[in-house]
Amino acid sequence: MNYFFYLMVPLILFFVLLYLFAEKRKLEKRFKITRTDFKDLEDTDEVHVYGRTKLFKPTFSPISKHKCCYYQCTVFQTSRFGKNDVIKNNSSDWEVLKNEEYIGDFLLEVNLEPVLILTKNSKSLLKVNVDTHSEKLFDTATFEQYWPNVKSFLEKHGFRVSNVYDKNEKRVKEILVANDEQLAVVGKGTWMRTAEFPDIAPYIDNEKVYVISGTEKSPVVFTNINSLLWG
Repeated sequence: MNYFFYLMVPLILFFVLLYLFAEKRKLEKRFKITRTDFKDLEDTDEVHVYGRTKLFKPTFSPISKHKCCYYQCTVFQTSRFGKNDVIKNNSSDWEVLKNEEYIGDFLLEVNLEPVLILTKNSKSLLKVNVDTHSEKLFDTATFEQYWPNVKSFLEKHGFRVSNVYDKNEKRVKEILVANDEQLAVVGKGTWMRTAEFPDIAPYIDNEKVYVISGTEKSPVVFTNINSLLWG
């Protein structure tokens, strides 16, 4: 029984990682379509735009406290098959304990003109903003600055934490989309009446606004990863 368990778990983990890799590659391929300038935006199946975010209903990320329209904050612990050291960067060495996500619609300034991004059906490919077990952060004063927020986040989700010496026990990663951040977006675009979106009225002078949205089968995808922004 135990032998079968130890045989199956790595195999299951392998297929999960293989699926996640394939999903990531599929999303990355969507950024291969030609990028569209604002003046060329039309009602179409899919567009690829680039610009800077302009947030109209921001929140704050749990760890870095940046103003943002999206964040994902995840708590990990060392997995059964993890290596016995402090810095473990191999994803298979960690298992997810808790994941908190917030996502809101935002404006993207494309060629100095506003485009509305609806995020109801969306996926993200984003840089890690904070990783409490990264080699650059783990043993630095910056970690100590983040620690009160890390501690509060862990306690919010029911993890008992005493002081900074508990930092080895859990790993916390935060990704986000901040205000005035360079972003590329792929999704279905169409022109719509600005009056249909009262939250953005103070930011848009025109009667119509270009809106990018997605579906469950074909979600909006946004990224701040350099290779996709400039590739």
